[in-house]
Amino acid sequence: METLKLTALPLLLLACRTPIVGSLHDDPVEPGANLFVDSVDATPEKHDVHCIQEIGLTQSWETEWAPYGIWNGLLSFSPDSEDLLLSFGLYDEVSILVDAQTGQNRSADEGSRILHRDRAWSVDLRSSLQLTEVETGEILFSLDENPNGQTDLWSMEHDVRLSKNGEWATSFGNRGDENILALWHIPSQRLVGEMKTGLENEAPYWDGRIHNADLSDQGILYFSRQASGTLHRADVRKQEMLSAEFNDDFLTTLVLSDDGRTLFSAGTSGEIRRHRASDLTPMGAELQSSTNLLNSNIYAPQYFASPIAQSPDGQLWASLDWDGNVVIRNHCSDFVLDGIATPEDDGNGSWGNSMGAYALAFDATGTRLAIAREGLLELWQLEVLD
Repeated sequence: METLKLTALPLLLLACRTPIVGSLHDDPVEPGANLFVDSVDATPEKHDVHCIQEIGLTQSWETEWAPYGIWNGLLSFSPDSEDLLLSFGLYDEVSILVDAQTGQNRSADEGSRILHRDRAWSVDLRSSLQLTEVETGEILFSLDENPNGQTDLWSMEHDVRLSKNGEWATSFGNRGDENILALWHIPSQRLVGEMKTGLENEAPYWDGRIHNADLSDQGILYFSRQASGTLHRADVRKQEMLSAEFNDDFLTTLVLSDDGRTLFSAGTSGEIRRHRASDLTPMGAELQSSTNLLNSNIYAPQYFASPIAQSPDGQLWASLDWDGNVVIRNHCSDFVLDGIATPEDDGNGSWGNSMGAYALAFDATGTRLAIAREGLLELWQLEVLD
């Protein structure tokens, strides 16, 4: 197994304060400036798209809710942008479908919780480790049906992943003293292969992570383990794993761009990094972010969340700033175009839920941004003005 250790680049701070608009706040980057230094390769698409310099941002609606515990980070628009799907249910297995036009609940699925759904809304991966068809609810197969012998599958909520194209799924498990990563092909409903990771077995629960893995459309898994600042790239079919170490207590967030070329990472150090997905090489300067702590007032796992989302066309991306507010940046220079401050808690939550954002999602048109907080669900309309 090949192991590659990389060193992160120096930190460049881009601090923003309310109101969160880059041109108003001593931000060292002017609109259209390029943060990518000459010594670091940038992906070609950085220069192939229009560099947005101004957007309008209007709130469409907000809906109060008080789930008793956040258990995963699912927040997904339907392909037609008409619906939003989110899951929670620390003690109650619930997935909710919300009307994206009004913010009203359409329905609630109280079966096994939906953990992941592909971008076409055709396949669900559920907490029962079953893959189901969205339209019919039919069970396709289960990830615990392992023809290579029984594996102790501890990887339910945290460690199973579904690729955005709905073709691949991964699961972790322990077989004796060995930690095993399994790759599944969904259309053929079969186990493609397994790989010994060389990592220690670990307990899956109460470990503080919901965004720390992403699976590419080619079946390559990017992940980090609990309380670890090490990033891994695992290719089961080639039996290869690359690793990169960073100055973090642990990485909280790993998100692939839709084209699969760039990997975003964030950790408890409050830094956002970008990596070339093919080899984990850092690209460009680090940006300052923060983490929000979930489930802090209940008997539950306390998760660190630092959500990141990119628009489907790659021109905009959203994350948290140094103070936990949501900021929207352009793709070409990372200039802060606008932002959304964290609302104050009115104290009406039944268990003192936080208002920090734990999930972000753009719709298929890139003109709407959904924000999930512990006590609030919001939808914002974006308009490009230049």
